[in-house]
Parts: sequence; C-alpha cells; structure tokens
Amino acid sequence: MSSSVHGPSYLQYRAAHEDFVPAACCDLNPGAARRYAERFGFARFYTGADEMFDQEKPDAVCVIVSESAAAGVGERALLRGLPLLMEKPPGKNAGETRRLRAAAEKTGAPNMTAFNRRFMPVMREGKRQVELSGRPVRQINYSLYRVGRNDEDFSDTAIHAIDAVRFLARSDYREARFTRRDISGFRPQNVILEAVMESGALARITVLPVSGAGIERAEVHCEGCSVFIALPLNEPGIDGAGSVTVYTDGKAAAHYEGLELCGNAEPWITGGFYQENADFFDALRGGTLGRGAFHDALNTMEVKDAYADGTEIWRRGEDFSDRASAYKKFVKIDIKEEWEGKRNE
Repeated sequence: MSSSVHGPSYLQYRAAHEDFVPAACCDLNPGAARRYAERFGFARFYTGADEMFDQEKPDAVCVIVSESAAAGVGERALLRGLPLLMEKPPGKNAGETRRLRAAAEKTGAPNMTAFNRRFMPVMREGKRQVELSGRPVRQINYSLYRVGRNDEDFSDTAIHAIDAVRFLARSDYREARFTRRDISGFRPQNVILEAVMESGALARITVLPVSGAGIERAEVHCEGCSVFIALPLNEPGIDGAGSVTVYTDGKAAAHYEGLELCGNAEPWITGGFYQENADFFDALRGGTLGRGAFHDALNTMEVKDAYADGTEIWRRGEDFSDRASAYKKFVKIDIKEEWEGKRNE
C-alpha cells in the first residue's frame, strides 16, 4: 500500500509544493528502504524508526505499517511530539487507540487518522449530496464484498464499512447486532451488522469475504431522497472509478462518474490516498491540524472489536475489554448454588 498509493501521493504533492521535503523513510528491510527512498525521492533511509525520529527531527511523520505494528510505531512518534498521520486502523484494537490518544494528549502532538473512504472523491460527493438534500438520514445500507479472501482477522478490512457508515451518517454507533455464518474452508465469516446510530438512523452492513465480485457500495436514504455510491477498489472490482447517483422524490436528480470527480483513474486519486495526505500536510502547514483524531476513531474501533471477537450485541458504553476472561470465569460457576451471588460477575 505504501509503494502503490502513498509513495505516488508524495511525488504528486511534492510537484505542487516546492518546499515539501521528503527527508527520510524507514523499513526493517534495508534493501526495501533503499529502493523506496530512490523511487520516491527521500534523501535518506533507515531500518529503525527511533533512530530516524531522533536523527531527522521531522516536521511530520506518516505511519504506514501492518496493523499489529501501527500502535507501537505511532506511539513512539507521538511521545516525541511529532505530528502524525496514521493509516487505518489506528492500532489493532480500541485499547491501542486509547494508548495513542494518551500519547497525543501527553505531548500535544497534532494527529490524523486516515480512513481513506472518507477522502475518496465519490464518497465526499455522495456525502455532499446528502447534506444538500437538507433531509435527515434514516437508513444506510453498506455492502462490502471481496473474492477469495482468507484473512485471519477480516475486521481489518470490514473496518472500512464500519467507519464509512459513521462518516455518511454523521453520527456514532449506539448499538450493533451481528449475525455470522461460517464459510467452508475459509477463516472469515459472512457477517451482517445491523445498527442504530446515535442520530436514530438505522444501518445495515453486509460483509462477504468470499463472493463472486469485488464490490463496495453505499446507499443513503433520507426522506424523499436516496444517494447511491459505488466505490472504487484497489483490488479487482466491478465499479471502476466509482459513481454517485441521486434520486429525489422518485426521479433521477444527478449522476456523477468517478472519473469526472477525480480527473484520472490513478488508484491513489480514486482511492482517496492523495487527498488524505494532502489534507494532512496542508492542515499542518496552515496550523489547523487537530489533536483529537484518536478520540474520534474510538467509536469505529469499538465496533471493530465487537466484529472481531464474536460479540452478538454491542452497546455503546458497555465494557467489552475483558469479555473472554469474564466468560471463562462465569462458566465455572455452579449455576444452581451461586447464581445470585455471581450474577454481576
């Protein structure tokens, strides 16, 4: 992902901003670090993040690493007070997101989380059309289909749908219910997530890791207005650069092709990656970059955790952090003799 969409985004941003200096990049593999530096114009390369942070004292840091490593690298940057852009997810779970939030609060480091769906031109146009209608969102349906995916933890992909619904609804989740079905020979499950948002809107997310086509689409239904968004995919999909279609009171009101909105079909443009990086750099240069990104991401991460750990019903404000050990403790209880005394446990 870093080589295919983020590196080209840096090149494009640098072409438009002469004072933008890609100072250094880092990879545990020295050959990979060298090749990345040469390809995308970085002056130096490192194999250790701490050494790079201390030597370079950069104005900004972009963390684009595996989900399991994200919190550790991000936290080390934040504790040095370095402004941080973190690719999704901001940590492997909500607990790691809270660690990142605490580190940012300790040093006051500006930060941003990059849920790239929020930055896709088709998604932004779809959201704009919803807002132009001036009508409250009543229902969001979101479909996320993939082909032959056998991820050990598919919540790292499903998080795109979870966060996109929040973005389109302009509201957090209040409650989510999960229905799951195993797929023969595959580790992920087919999942239907039905949710109530804090705004009162309803949402339904369908996740199929093993389907016949790569598809990601959103439907936003207001009173008398429906907006249909087909998202572009970096992996093979059937909707190309995507599109936005608006119906008002039963009639087609507007239609936008993704290429029309993006200007070209490069994946770092259609996928929102250039825009997330540009927004980060522009806000930092303009002194407007906020410090609450990890706090904002918590609601998304809590629902992601519920998706990952097999929860049937998640409700905001309930503590699910030690669900597995609490369940193991409970099932050891002699139900007949100790039910009343151990109910709360």
